[in-house]
Amino acid sequence: MLVFQGSAVGRACVWLLLLAGLVCPNHQVAGYFYKIRSGTQKEFELINCKQFNKTYYTELSRVCDDCQNIYRKYYNVGVDCKKDCFDNEWFPKCVTYLEHDHLLEEYKKMKEYLNLRDL
Repeated sequence: MLVFQGSAVGRACVWLLLLAGLVCPNHQVAGYFYKIRSGTQKEFELINCKQFNKTYYTELSRVCDDCQNIYRKYYNVGVDCKKDCFDNEWFPKCVTYLEHDHLLEEYKKMKEYLNLRDL
């Protein structure tokens, strides 16, 4: 009887997670319920990039990951840095914190490409 109760609880948890994923219309919220592999098309969609370029994405993402590693006490730095396809207030701050100011123009061109803006 105890084994049956444990599996019923497990099934209830699975159903709850599936229901939560279906109810969330926003990809950003739904993305937190399951792990999305880094550098994939799905992650591009999650952070609202308009154009897929793995090389550019990897370079820009590394800035955010390094910033997250340095400022661990700020829980969402890495996520906030990637938000809106790196077009936010956190990305330039992270570039400055990492002392990569000399690469800011290059990063800007990469962001513009990923966001389908004229170069």
